[in-house]
Amino acid sequence: MSKEEIIDVINEQNIVIGQMTKRDSYKQRVSHRIVHVIVFDGEKLYIPKRSLKVGYLPGYFCTSAGGHVQAGESSEVAALRELEEEIGLGGPVHHVEDFFFNHEFKVHVSLYIKQFNHETDFIILDPSEVDSGYFYTLQQIYELDKSQFHPQLFHCLKKVEKLF
Repeated sequence: MSKEEIIDVINEQNIVIGQMTKRDSYKQRVSHRIVHVIVFDGEKLYIPKRSLKVGYLPGYFCTSAGGHVQAGESSEVAALRELEEEIGLGGPVHHVEDFFFNHEFKVHVSLYIKQFNHETDFIILDPSEVDSGYFYTLQQIYELDKSQFHPQLFHCLKKVEKLF
């Protein structure tokens, strides 16, 4: 059995006030840190569908990569780790914005982008995390079934579209 992921619990000012397992943070609905990365190639963004094997929102469209910031980890390191784990890409990543997002409870989101490099980047999906993914224009993304969007995807897209 794998070791449970430990994450930092934060307050409304994004200051660490404790630590707990990721599982317990959801049970207790406490604020913690999340990262999202959107990979772009020209005016197209890589949007995957989550694996049907994941516990939270299986089969939903989501950002290119994302997940929890582990205890003591910086958001940039977490973004790079998630990018590698989920779709097999390395950095660099560029910070876009930090914001709080309230869905079932408030989380602190750090949003990053990565420019896809056709010479050095090869997307390799982790089937336990991602079923499929494609590069879409913003118009094509907004034509997808929004009821199948991860709750933070639309918000992240709105922040990134200002860059194009």
